[in-house]
Amino acid sequence: ELLEYNQQYDEATELFTTYVRTYREREESGALSWRVVEIYKKAGDEARLAKAWEAFAKLEYSNPSVSSRVLQSYANLANYYRKRGDIRKAKSFDKKVLKEYEARGFQAGSIESSYAAEAAFKAVDEDFETYRAILVEGSLEKQGAAIQKKRKLLVQLEKDYPTVFEYKSVDWTVAAYFRMGQTWLLLAKAVFDAPIPASLSVEEQDIYRMQLEDIAFKWESTAVERLETTAKNARQMNVMNEWTKKTLEALNQYKPTEYPLFKEEKGFHYADLEQ
Repeated sequence: ELLEYNQQYDEATELFTTYVRTYREREESGALSWRVVEIYKKAGDEARLAKAWEAFAKLEYSNPSVSSRVLQSYANLANYYRKRGDIRKAKSFDKKVLKEYEARGFQAGSIESSYAAEAAFKAVDEDFETYRAILVEGSLEKQGAAIQKKRKLLVQLEKDYPTVFEYKSVDWTVAAYFRMGQTWLLLAKAVFDAPIPASLSVEEQDIYRMQLEDIAFKWESTAVERLETTAKNARQMNVMNEWTKKTLEALNQYKPTEYPLFKEEKGFHYADLEQ
């Protein structure tokens, strides 16, 4: 502890690690293993912290006293690699989180369930990113095909996001609800922004534009309904997080009187809905 206090982090972690490996049978070994992780976190070295998470999970995998910490390590590693653009590794740790959550018998609504809920949300979000990338452009036929493709994937997303609810993690439940509204907003926006094919006559262009707007307004209305459901559920669960803020900011664009923005929330732009 003196070494840690003096910021001699390498020496401190070496001593803790040696002790843990020497006295594996002692009750405090798991807690001391986690102490190594906390030291690297205090040191601010993210690369070595990631290695410490991996080492901890490997060493303490079968130690029931720190089972929750093993799950936390996998969750932290998923976020670490996702932040660095290594999606393959991030996905592999997300899968470990979901597998170990089930295998270790953690309960919905627990701290551990929040790790699993995030992993489940991120898995569905992969399809969301595919959905978001579909553009409505090109010829009349290409635009029609893109809209149908987007709608088909939207239906699947509306089935998949509710799987997050089973973990009873309030933060990720609100996130899933928000996405279910955002998908409709993005669909409406894609149609509103669709270029009118030059192959159409002036009269046909006017008719096509009216048709697009009619459809887009309908989907936009559905989006607002979904977002209001999100706001209602967040209020009932007493949750105020980044997803609640995104929801209220989006609703403010359509119902500013019912959903006013606080001072720090102003400056929101429609493009923020794409985040």
